[in-house]
Amino acid sequence: MLNKILVPTDGSELSERAIPVAEDLAVAQAAHIVLVTVVAPPAITVMASGGELDPDLYSKIVEAEEDVAVRLLDRLANHARSRGICARSLLLHDSPIHGLLNAQATQKPDFVVMATHGRTGFTRFARGSVSDSLLRDGTTPILMVPSFGKCGGMTRALVPLDGSPLAEAVLPRVEALAGRPLQHVDLLGVVEPQQRRSHIGTYLRSIADRLSLAHVSVSVHVRFGRPSEAIAGLAEGADLVMMSTHGRGGFSRLRNGSVAEELLRMVGVPMFLVRGDTGASRAVPENFPAARVA
Repeated sequence: MLNKILVPTDGSELSERAIPVAEDLAVAQAAHIVLVTVVAPPAITVMASGGELDPDLYSKIVEAEEDVAVRLLDRLANHARSRGICARSLLLHDSPIHGLLNAQATQKPDFVVMATHGRTGFTRFARGSVSDSLLRDGTTPILMVPSFGKCGGMTRALVPLDGSPLAEAVLPRVEALAGRPLQHVDLLGVVEPQQRRSHIGTYLRSIADRLSLAHVSVSVHVRFGRPSEAIAGLAEGADLVMMSTHGRGGFSRLRNGSVAEELLRMVGVPMFLVRGDTGASRAVPENFPAARVA
């Protein structure tokens, strides 16, 4: 069971696309939401004429930005409370990266829900450098909500696995969401055509038995070919994709042709990314032909 969800917002229409998803999960899990926005120091501190910016004007700029941020957080928090969700606001004065990392460290949320552009990049609040830092330097899983496609339901999850402890780091989060709201999980293994299929099916069925104990129905799928294409194909019938990624490399590593980064552009459903370098529990089955998932 999850207790706390951190939801960054910058006031843009796109960033608020993540709000209903966070609220639905909070209702299902009886979790509370922490809405956070970061007010950065004004970038312009010198007048065009070369003189210093008047201190009073500088203060007015900061106060105006704070006022906008407070009204934004109040509006979102009140909406969440109208759904019976315990919600509170967090206003930080910092850069977006440092502010969100600090929020992760102090609030210790179970996961972060934030919006992404998907096909065209990240929101101005959650550009690649911010998300990269959250994955690289933080320890909290991130649910990325795309700007396109469907967002809702959250009852069916696609979980790609390759037999590695890194990939299996996502499983405790799958179990935590089982029944609240997840009702069905599609397990997927992807291999090259020349590799043996039987070991993969046996492995995935063992994971299915584990997840069945969490009272969620499970289907097993084995596909040949490129992982990103296989995952994207099955994701069309899912409400979200849940998978692990290399945390220390963040998106700088994922950009090097990895499956997870490709999927952020291809898949029109939220992606739940979990750092896979914090330890996973199961050994790789003997002779299991691993395929690179993240």
